[in-house]
Parts: sequence; C-alpha cells; structure tokens
Amino acid sequence: MPIYLNAASHGLPDRATLEAAKTRIEAELDHGTVLSEDAAQADLARARTAAAGLLGAPGAQTIFGTTTTQLWQAVIGRLPLNGRRILVSPHEWGANIRHLRHLASILDLGIEVVPEDEAFDPAAWRSRIDDRTAAILLPAVTSIEGLLYPVAAIGALPRPETALVIVDAAQALGRAPVSLETGCDVLLGTARKWLRGPRGTAVAALSPRAERTLGTGAMALEARDFNVASRCALGVALNACLDAGVPAIAGRIAELERDLRGALAGRDISGAQVLAAAGAHAPGTVVLSVAVAERDRIDNALHAGDILAKWSLPATEEPLSRLAQAGDRAFLRMTPHLYNTGEEMRVVAGALAGASG
Repeated sequence: MPIYLNAASHGLPDRATLEAAKTRIEAELDHGTVLSEDAAQADLARARTAAAGLLGAPGAQTIFGTTTTQLWQAVIGRLPLNGRRILVSPHEWGANIRHLRHLASILDLGIEVVPEDEAFDPAAWRSRIDDRTAAILLPAVTSIEGLLYPVAAIGALPRPETALVIVDAAQALGRAPVSLETGCDVLLGTARKWLRGPRGTAVAALSPRAERTLGTGAMALEARDFNVASRCALGVALNACLDAGVPAIAGRIAELERDLRGALAGRDISGAQVLAAAGAHAPGTVVLSVAVAERDRIDNALHAGDILAKWSLPATEEPLSRLAQAGDRAFLRMTPHLYNTGEEMRVVAGALAGASG
C-alpha cells in the first residue's frame, strides 16, 4: 500500500465499511436483488438515521444521491431562476459554474461572483443580496486549499424567503463541523472523501424553507433506484464518523498536517513553496506550489517513493479562484487521514526534498 495522501478526493474506507458492502453483495448473489433489498431495510434505515445525525436534519429531510454534482443539479433544477440572480463564491466547484453559465445562456439569469478578497466577509455577501436573489452558493471548505467559509454567518444574513443558501460540504463532512443548523437551506456533499464512504454515494439535507421554495419535499429529489450494498456500507462509515466524533477526527488530522508542514519547513524542494494555512482553515490540507517546469521531477519522486497525492487543476476545479490564474504554477495537494502516521509525513517530506537537484 502506498503512502496515501488523497483523502480530499477519495478517503480510504475502513475494513468494516468494505465488509458491509461485501455482505450485501453476497446476499444479492444468493437471493437476488429484490429479496436482498428487503432484508437490508434495517441497515438502510440506520444509514438514513446516521446521515440525518451528521447533517443535523430530520430523516425525512435527509436524502441520498451519487455525487455532490448530482444532488446539486437536482436542487438547482427546481429553483425558480428566470428573471433572478445568483451570488456565487469564487471557490465554487467548476462543474457548478459551467452549469450555471449554461442556464444563464437560456434564461434571464444573472450570476454575480463575490471577489476573492471579500468572499470570507459576510458583509460583502449582505451588500449584494436583493429582492431578485434566488440563491447564495458557497462551499463549506474549499476544494484545493481547504479554506473554511463562515457558513453560519452568511446563512444568518437577511434575505428573501425564496433566496436559498446552498452549501457544498463535500470537503467538510467528516473533518469540519457543518450542519443544516448552521443556517443554510441546502447542505450536500459526496461521502467518498473525508467520510471514507464508498464511491458513488452522497448525502444532502433540505430545510423546510428549501422545500417550500422548491415546491417539493426532500424525498422527491432522491432516486428510487440505488446501490443497496453501497448505501449500507455508507451507513457503516457514517456511524464510524459519529462514534469517533468530528472534533476528534479533525484533531488527529490537524496533528498530521502539522507533522507534514513541520517536516517540509526549511527544505529546498525544487523552488516549491508550501502555501500558508490561512486562519480560517479546515485541518488536513497541505498544498505545494511548484513551478510547472519542476512538476515532472517532483512527480517522479512521488512515484519512486510510492506516495499518492493529487495535482489539483484549478482552471477546471475552481475556475474563478486566484489559483486558476497562476498558469505558471502547479499545485500538489496532500491530504492525510486517520490511516496515516507522523512517520509517513516525514518520509513524504524527505522524498520531496530528494526531488531537488
């Protein structure tokens, strides 16, 4: 097994989660799809209860999906948008931005991006909210740098009854406290990242305000067809997170981040720079900014050391952010989790330092 530093893309599920999926797949082999689903009802109910507990919402307002994007589009597709405007974070996920631009090309829809130097100031959002505002879109935690948005403060801003605060929590669930109770109307995120759930699983919660605005209950947005084995396994992962507690998980991840930053401090890594952790920073993300000309050298060192991290693509993932404008730089995102050790962080730093020269 390589040294795995890519929890922000795909956290490694623990054995209990994978065993739960295996058990349900074997039941389907033995009894067929319909009967095995009937036998899984208790596990499926536990999964919904766990998701509701994590998201801070009643079970009837908590739903499952396959990805953040799938759930997000299901919500956006029911919003009354014609003749209205949307306020958007400069760190909004790229696929969402592309979808909004398509909608703006066929609807009378305005899209206003809050400038990056104002995006973490609730007053900047407040000054832009008006009677035409249909939605406020922001991540709880940004994808590349792990910056923490003031969701509660923005969610508490006065706004029209039908203006929904829609929060992408894909990078928060499992490592940073966020829930529907923080004031957002829609909270959604994939479960394969920090929650260490199976791929193809995601969760969302809708407030009563969101249900009124969308003209439907939350459950109407959940597809009837789903992978029973994956959802049962997700329930195991969700309960593991709840049992451990997000603060405790975040504390351990923060220790690993400090270990990695400490090991990298003072090392000359082919002219690379470790981006500073901002004050509002979720634990667990270390980004190395590298001259594009040095990327291959560093990538080779990672492969040689059997280390797996991610080269982020800001122009695709966060196209409105300042990082997307830095065409001469490449960004290596390293995100440890509970399965990592402090010693591994030192090995990684040594491998990166060895890339110089």
